[in-house]
Amino acid sequence: MFRTSPLTKSPGILDEFKEKVCALMAQNTQGWIVDGNYQALETVISDNATDIIWLDPPLRHYLPRLLWRTLMRILGLRSPCAQGCAKTWGDVFSTKGIVWLYVTNHGVARTKYKAWLARMSVQAGGKMVRLDESHGELARWKDDLEGIFGRCSSYVSISDCFRCV
Repeated sequence: MFRTSPLTKSPGILDEFKEKVCALMAQNTQGWIVDGNYQALETVISDNATDIIWLDPPLRHYLPRLLWRTLMRILGLRSPCAQGCAKTWGDVFSTKGIVWLYVTNHGVARTKYKAWLARMSVQAGGKMVRLDESHGELARWKDDLEGIFGRCSSYVSISDCFRCV
């Protein structure tokens, strides 16, 4: 759908991305899932979502997963996250690499989502729930949903719109 870096700050590219995501959401009238942390979509998501689920694992929980997946990709034991996304260790640990991005963005994202939660939590009459993966909340929530709705037959990931750079 959209092939550029999520780090691109060009207003034209972000506007195009927002338009395409809005069109995709409008086409899927039975529902949609947006995953990711895209500032260009902030109000689009919060204004149109029926539920906002904040998956909030601690950095110590997901950083080893990230490093393992990245190692497997560098060794060629796992396919790259997207076409043209092959990386070296130098790429991974540079200030433009995925490890730097995750470590430096973790606190920023948590601060932002804590503010969202204060305004929009279910407990305050809103539509946002925080799930702390380290305490098994995510697994319990998924089991509850599968018990109610069964397994989802389709899933559109906004992350698939980006190509790694």
